[in-house]
Amino acid sequence: MAACARAATVSIFLFLTKVTLVTPATTPAPRLAENDCSVHTLPIEVLQQLMNSAEVILKNFGSGTAVQPVAVSSDAALDGSAAHILLRRMDSELTELRRKVLSLEAELSRMKEGQESSSTICHHHQQEINSSIVNQVQQLQEETRQVKDQLSDQVQQLQEETTQVKDQLSDQVQQLQDETKEVKNQLLGLSQQVTQALQVPVATSGRGLETQSDLDTRPQDCYDLLRSGRNESGIYTIYPQTCGVAGEGVSVWCDMGEEEVDEGGWTVVLLRRPLSTQVNFSRGWSDYSIGFGSPDTEYWIGNDVLHALTNEATQVLRVDMTDWDGESRYQEYSFFHVANRVHKYSLRLGTGTGIAGDAFKYHDNMLFSTPDRDNDKSSLHCAAKYSSGFWFNDCYKASPTNPLLSKQKTVKGIIWETFHSDYTTLQSVTFKVKPAM
Repeated sequence: MAACARAATVSIFLFLTKVTLVTPATTPAPRLAENDCSVHTLPIEVLQQLMNSAEVILKNFGSGTAVQPVAVSSDAALDGSAAHILLRRMDSELTELRRKVLSLEAELSRMKEGQESSSTICHHHQQEINSSIVNQVQQLQEETRQVKDQLSDQVQQLQEETTQVKDQLSDQVQQLQDETKEVKNQLLGLSQQVTQALQVPVATSGRGLETQSDLDTRPQDCYDLLRSGRNESGIYTIYPQTCGVAGEGVSVWCDMGEEEVDEGGWTVVLLRRPLSTQVNFSRGWSDYSIGFGSPDTEYWIGNDVLHALTNEATQVLRVDMTDWDGESRYQEYSFFHVANRVHKYSLRLGTGTGIAGDAFKYHDNMLFSTPDRDNDKSSLHCAAKYSSGFWFNDCYKASPTNPLLSKQKTVKGIIWETFHSDYTTLQSVTFKVKPAM
């Protein structure tokens, strides 16, 4: 009932806003055609009755009481049908407006969907373009990296080839120098033989005039000094021969031994011991060839001298070593030979005996290597890794030329693996040779 009252009230109100008020006429009001939807004038009495009815409906609707019918005259009833027709027309127009609104809303929805679809398509296309650009950039970067790697490999290969050629040329030059030196020594030997035959004094550089007998009495090693009556250990000068010719003098430490132990006459070729300032053994090929250090500190006699000593007569090698706890051990080898520079000072060892263990035998038949000359059998450059020169294999079991370190377990120090298999460093080590008896 309330809904009907509300609808009636709204319809009457809309009707009242559409009609035009006029003053009452003496003639009857014209009737409305049944289907006439135009605006007509109504008598004031009819309008008054309609307004009264609206007020009653509103009052009753507001108070919640039932709406009472309003009595109208017959003329008002006729004019009320015209109002009813007008209300129907207005309702039809409202329906049409609602339809148009719904149509516009549907069109707006389609436009929004189209806009969203276009935005999605544009976003998708933008993503495809961005992805394509990223892929092209990555492809260019990969191609650049490949070209860079190829160039790097080629440069590395050229450097290696250049180094090999340089080493070959250096070896050839050194071989020519060695051969020239040997020829000069042979010529000098022939000259000395001729001079001896003529009994004429021979001039030698730096020593004035000496007879051939003087040259023959020069000690070639410490064993010669021992036989000449020098039985005290100390620093002496020896003259190792090459091809029967005495070379330049070399200062060495001679170990004349103890009678109850051995008869002495050992020429020390390697001396390592703790000092306040250690001798640097991280040196190149040239230094290890000619020797370095001093017999009163530490030294390496030189590979050229080693070759001269071991090439003229069969030599025995003795290795003495002491650890940081004061325990001393030794190892002797029945044969010790070092080739010349042309053959890269290759090492030959005989049978080993002693209580230190045969760690050095692992280096038999090896070529000599230095930090600037890699001749070992390892994929590593052992001499460079351990900062020393030695007959490295892969890499070592004995390392007497490694840095002299305090007591510790490390592969970087002086090691004799068969003495301390846990790589505990040694305090001192001495290599010494003398002719085999």
